[in-house]
Amino acid sequence: MRTHLFRARRVTFRGARCLASLLALAVAGCVPSGDRLPTHDEPDPRAEALSDPAYRAAAAALAERRPWRAESLLAPAMDDPARRTAWVVLLAAEMAGATGRWPRVDSLLGRAPLEDSRAEAEARLLLARGALERGDAEAALEHARVARGLASNANTHAQALVFLARAHERLGARDSALASYSGAATVLVPIGDWLILRATSLTRDSAARAKHYKRLRTTTARERAAYAEAQLLERTGRARAAIALYEQGGAPMQAMRLRAATASGLAERERVRRELVAFVQANTGTFDARHAIEMLDAGRYRLTAAEEIIVARSAARHGPLSRARSGLARAFTLRAPTVEERLFQVSVLAESGPASRREAERLLTRIRKPSPAAGVAALERAKLIRRRGATAAARTALRQVVREFPDDTAAASGALLILAEMATDALRDTEARDAYRTLAMNYPTSEHAPRARFHAAVLAFAAGRHRVAAEELDLLAELHPTSADGPGALYWSARARAALRDTAGARERWEALLASAPMSYYAAQGARRLGVAPWAPPASPDTFAMIGDVRDALTRIELLERLGMLLEARLELDALAASADSSAERVLAIADAFRARGQMRRAMELGRKAIALGAKDARAWRLVYPVGAAELVLAEATGRRVDPALVAAVIRHESSFEERATSPVGARGLMQVMPNVGRALARSEKITPWDPAMLYDPDINVRLGVIHLRSFTRHYSHETLALAAYNAGPGRVARWVTRPGGRDPELFVERIRFPETRGYVRNVLRSRDMYAALYDWGEGRGTD
Repeated sequence: MRTHLFRARRVTFRGARCLASLLALAVAGCVPSGDRLPTHDEPDPRAEALSDPAYRAAAAALAERRPWRAESLLAPAMDDPARRTAWVVLLAAEMAGATGRWPRVDSLLGRAPLEDSRAEAEARLLLARGALERGDAEAALEHARVARGLASNANTHAQALVFLARAHERLGARDSALASYSGAATVLVPIGDWLILRATSLTRDSAARAKHYKRLRTTTARERAAYAEAQLLERTGRARAAIALYEQGGAPMQAMRLRAATASGLAERERVRRELVAFVQANTGTFDARHAIEMLDAGRYRLTAAEEIIVARSAARHGPLSRARSGLARAFTLRAPTVEERLFQVSVLAESGPASRREAERLLTRIRKPSPAAGVAALERAKLIRRRGATAAARTALRQVVREFPDDTAAASGALLILAEMATDALRDTEARDAYRTLAMNYPTSEHAPRARFHAAVLAFAAGRHRVAAEELDLLAELHPTSADGPGALYWSARARAALRDTAGARERWEALLASAPMSYYAAQGARRLGVAPWAPPASPDTFAMIGDVRDALTRIELLERLGMLLEARLELDALAASADSSAERVLAIADAFRARGQMRRAMELGRKAIALGAKDARAWRLVYPVGAAELVLAEATGRRVDPALVAAVIRHESSFEERATSPVGARGLMQVMPNVGRALARSEKITPWDPAMLYDPDINVRLGVIHLRSFTRHYSHETLALAAYNAGPGRVARWVTRPGGRDPELFVERIRFPETRGYVRNVLRSRDMYAALYDWGEGRGTD
């Protein structure tokens, strides 16, 4: 039994999010009722607007985080003067606010007061937030004052106080800000701790601040109190006193920054230097390590050669590469490098542009026999020659490595692997197979040996030598039982035996594959060969435990976001993720909350954690394989005759359903559409006016992405080729498909030259199977 995708997703989403509009805050019940808050029996001021189908549909779309779709749905009501009520205009403004278009909010709400005073109060709250986002505290102050005067209930009044406080704080009116924060905290109880913290940061008396800190109820706010106090102490010139509090508040970088800034005397500076270098070493390649390196450079600390190399290793991973190069150069003026350090320097230079690569080649020529690294150096030099496009010279250099360093397993096997790849590129399969076979037989302990055996056997299969392929693949499984190529060896051995009409042998291997690696790409292909469904988890509905503190955290997050207190909202989200402990049910509940909020990467991470803790049913797997904008995916996919499960799988691997995802080369949104592709497709779809930022809108991105994907699925005979073209481009697919066996979809996948694209195709196809099993797509599976 499959879960009904769309109904289940909508209930889950709204249960966590309530309604995504400021005007619905009290009505939706995101703030618990109390003595000073409106009750749930209070009439909905939007009742008349909700009778308009366009308004209802647009409000639902906004609640599902689809503001651009909501805007198009609301357009008929906005264009009709008879239907363009205060609440309709306010909803349109909220859509603009949801996408950060604050000038649009001003143009909609700032011309004249809305005729309904309650709508006008909500409008002023939105205008106040927009003014703060734009840095106009004076305007925010005015809007908040009007909202406070128009407020018909304590909840709206308290929200106005928060915006007043934020505006006063920006303008330096500390006492007024303090009073407004304090007043709001008594009403907006769920986020009272955060409002108290903001008020406390404006309190000059340390004893009074201490009393305020004791009032904090939530763990997250209490932990933040030490950081807030440290910030205050630093601002008031007591940096040394702030250091310990920063450490207590979980901010070691801030503590180190202050220690570096306040260090005086040689001994203290030495301690700071050692601390920063140790931090870089322990956190190498991270964003924080990069900051520590910047502190070292800003303090003009003189590092030892060993310390320069530690810094360079981190900079080589996280950047900037120029810092790695300069550090290594300084280190090697202090002492001669070891061979390993020289090879590291070469790797840095190789990634630093043509001029640096030439310098790397020059350095490599200096590493000769009898150095034990001479073979590896020769191999790296051959790689650089190949990289600059000198194919014939590279081939000669690689063959020389094999001849001169036959006893160096790493060098010789690495050279043979590259020679085999180059022969494959040149459509010389016999030569490639010979190189793979030589590698496997002469260097059986090489890390490349299992892969070489696999590729050699695949080439034999492509050439129609099925018996040879079967024997070599069985030998691979025997010699390398734990190899990553084991499932592939079983699958292709079975296919070879099937080609030889050894039905029993083929079935035996496919069944063994399903038993040993049931979730793999190869097991799914084997299942189809056996006429059974690929592995799927036990069916279960999307029901999750109702956990009080999780629900309370979500309430706080919603309200903080509505009030523009995004730092505090992020801290709550981080704390919620960190609270996913050893209980599988708790992890599942928190993961579902993140999924409902559209934070799919975190949902997927927590779903995997829940599975590791023993949650094996479909609930957990639907978190690992989530669907955002489900109705959109189904509608666009079925409308273009593309398998919706395939579209969901593509989105998962392109962006993990993160709407704002941007690749290093500039691809944007859910389906990672390049701006130039988006512009051309938008023109054909008559989407005007066009702005590349529209690719971050799920409706636009999925629409254009499905059209783009459809152009490949329609053109190619099989989805494997379509996916390869979607990832690597049609030109490369045109070359790959001409190789022997290229018309066999499964063999084509094995012969894709780029490991990234090969893995992409396999992973998307396996994910497609999971999406097909986990969700009910109705009649949407049909394709051409």
